[in-house]
Amino acid sequence: ESDGTFCLRLAKNCGDVAALDNCEVSRTVDCGFCDAPLTCAGAGIENVCGCTAENDEEFCIRLERECGSIRDPDNCGYSRTVNCGQCDPGFECTIQNQCEASSEARLSSLTTIPLMELTPAFDSDTFAYNVQAPFLQNTIAFVATPMNTYATLSIDGTTVPGSTPYEIPLVLGDTPVEIKVVALSGDAKQYSVDVNRSGRT
Repeated sequence: ESDGTFCLRLAKNCGDVAALDNCEVSRTVDCGFCDAPLTCAGAGIENVCGCTAENDEEFCIRLERECGSIRDPDNCGYSRTVNCGQCDPGFECTIQNQCEASSEARLSSLTTIPLMELTPAFDSDTFAYNVQAPFLQNTIAFVATPMNTYATLSIDGTTVPGSTPYEIPLVLGDTPVEIKVVALSGDAKQYSVDVNRSGRT
């Protein structure tokens, strides 16, 4: 039989194959080579072109992706969709599937104890407010909650855990209060509240 028939009968398509031919004569035949990404015995079968697919972790590492879902050909050339995982707390997955420190530095809520009206009404993208306090009220506590719980919150320069009341003494007239949020990325937003404690009437 020809070399081609020899390889075909033995179901081999790459590398040197030593076996008996159809005439019971021992022969060694070169059964060819594989086209990339296949390799000879790549799937574990001797003298057969194949490819062992990488696992999901290897897939993500090869493509240098850290998070989120990605669709791309694997090392064997087959299209796959793989979830490359989640970012550590405080980090965000970008559209390039990279983990980056969150730049979110806004507040999600801002209230007072006792509950008093902020003017204008609170909005995450409004950064200046006024509060009217009665003459007999000599303190006020602010409760500020960052949108990203891993951001750093400070009130009048003192670091405060998010959603924790922070009490401030009030003077007659205006008491300015500065509330600052610093994201993990270093981005910062500052909110100002002017508390006006009215005089005795």
